[in-house]
Amino acid sequence: MTIGNVKGVSSIRTFTFGDVNIITGPGFSGKSTIMEVMFVLRELARGRNPFSIFWGAKNFINDSSKPARISIEMDIHGSLVSYDLEFQSLGYNYVILKERVVIGDLVEVQRDGDRIDIVHRSDFSQKIEGFLDSCRHLIKEKLSVNKNTISINFPLADRALVGLFRESVACIFEDYAVAVYDNRIPIVSPIVNDKILVADIIESFYRFLTRSNIVLYVDPIRVMEPGRVERSSLLNEGASYLFTTLLNVTLEDYRTIEEMDKFLREIMKHSAKIKLILTDDQRVSLRIVIDNKELAPPVLPRSLIVSIAYLTAILSSRGFVAIDDVDSYLDKDTLIRLIRIAKKKGIQTFLVIRNEDLAKSLSQLTNAKAISL
Repeated sequence: MTIGNVKGVSSIRTFTFGDVNIITGPGFSGKSTIMEVMFVLRELARGRNPFSIFWGAKNFINDSSKPARISIEMDIHGSLVSYDLEFQSLGYNYVILKERVVIGDLVEVQRDGDRIDIVHRSDFSQKIEGFLDSCRHLIKEKLSVNKNTISINFPLADRALVGLFRESVACIFEDYAVAVYDNRIPIVSPIVNDKILVADIIESFYRFLTRSNIVLYVDPIRVMEPGRVERSSLLNEGASYLFTTLLNVTLEDYRTIEEMDKFLREIMKHSAKIKLILTDDQRVSLRIVIDNKELAPPVLPRSLIVSIAYLTAILSSRGFVAIDDVDSYLDKDTLIRLIRIAKKKGIQTFLVIRNEDLAKSLSQLTNAKAISL
C-alpha cells in the first residue's frame, strides 16, 4: 500500500504487508491512518461516501490544497492487481481526479476526469472491434476504439471507478468474452478453464474489498444493544449491530458459534456458551451461559463483549480484517488467541497495537509481521 497526504501521513509512504500484521509506533505516527485508508477503499468500492464519518473529505486529507493518493497492490489468482486513486476535497465533499486499475498484463482501466480508457494487451487489438460490434446492445455509452484501447466519455462525479465492478454481463465467444460493467465499461478477456479470466479476477478483487471487516473504534455500550433482524454478515466501523452479524454468520455456518464457545472457554477458564435470542420487539440479543448461569450483556465485562466483536470480525470476513486500537480492552493472551485464529482461517489481518513492547512480543510469539512506524 502507498499513501500520501492523508490524515497522519503527509508525504508518500509505502507499506508491505504479510498475512497477519501488527502495526505499532508512537502517537500521531499514522497507525490509525492505515486503517482509515482501508475503510475509504472499501466504502468507495461499495459505492458509498467514505468521508462522512470524518465530517467531510477535508478532514481526511492532510493538506486540502493538494490531492491525496492511495495505491494498493495484491496478488489474486496469480495475477498482480493494482489500484491507484487520486482525489481532492471539495469542502465537505470530494472529487476523484484520477483512477487506474491494472489486471496483470491483461488490461488497464484508466480514469482521468470524465474520460475512461480501457487499454488491452497489444495482441487483442485485431479482435476488439469485432467483439464490440457483437455486444453493442449491452453498452449504453458511445465508444471509440484505437487499436487495443477503448475510450469512453461520461461523468462519474464522485462515484469511484472501482465501485462500478459490482456486476457485469458478458458476450461469450469461442476463446474470448466481453465483460460489460455498469452497461458502460467493456473489457475483452480470454476464457481460461471455462472462466472469463479478467472478470474472475475483478470479481475476487471487488469481493476482497467489499466483504472485509474494518473496525475503527468500539463503543461497548452501543455494541451491547440488541440489533435489528436483517441480512448483514459484516460489522460496521463501530462494531455495532454485533448480534445481528453474529446471527447471520451462524446461520451461514453453525460452526461459527462452536468456535466462539471454544474461544470463550479458553479466555475465561470456565464453562461458557453463547446463546442468541430474539427479543419481544423482534431484535437480536445475546446471553452468555457461564457455569450454567445465564448472563445478559449489561452485566458482562466490557472486555468480553469487545473480544466477541473482534472474533466476529475475523470469522465473518470474506476479505481482510482491520482493527484499530485492539489492545485497549484485551490482554496479551486474548490477543494471541485472536491472531492464531486469524492465521488458521487464512484471513489477512491488520491490527493496530499502541503498546510497542506488547506489539513486539506478540509478533515474536505468533510470527505475525511487525510494522513499526
